[in-house]
Amino acid sequence: MTVSDNFPSTQPKIEYNTLKNWRRTIMFSIFKANSHSHQPQRQITLNSFFDEHYFPHVTVTKRQTKHDWSVFNTHVRQQLGHYILHELTNPVLDVWVREQVVKGYQRSTINKHIHHMNRMLNLARHWGFIPMQNPTQANIKALILGDYRQRFLSKEEISILLKHSKASRHPFIYYIISLLLNTGARIGEVRTIQHILYKQAQNIC
Repeated sequence: MTVSDNFPSTQPKIEYNTLKNWRRTIMFSIFKANSHSHQPQRQITLNSFFDEHYFPHVTVTKRQTKHDWSVFNTHVRQQLGHYILHELTNPVLDVWVREQVVKGYQRSTINKHIHHMNRMLNLARHWGFIPMQNPTQANIKALILGDYRQRFLSKEEISILLKHSKASRHPFIYYIISLLLNTGARIGEVRTIQHILYKQAQNIC
């Protein structure tokens, strides 16, 4: 049984000799692809590509591989791993992205998965497994983060907000909201502000 069929929960220990063999395999694949670029691309599934080529490569080129291992085995192996590489067209990949949105994953998390997939596709192109130029197999576009529509509070809304915050039992909520309204700072910036910064701002003013 191969890793592609039943992957372990933890990434494997990599011995030095194994790394050398993997490096030879990768270099031979690149040489073969460059020497026979006129030949059709190799028929290999995404699971096999990850297990036999991608993961051995990142093991020797990246400091940390835990993220690669986790993302692929959690979000890619079962969903797309059975596809032949040249079958991973944009319609297939777009469905994979949409399914994650429907499942409720954060867009920033999905973008990490997209980055991981794009990196695998780029290496597959570089090593000659798929064509360098294929309009139906372009890299996936990252999802747009945040809501860029802005709406400012009216004077009435500001008055109501300050009134309720002043009536709150929280000893600092009124001052925090006042600071937010007057400076336009984000809540994270206000939470981490230091007294020395306030004194420096007074001196500047």
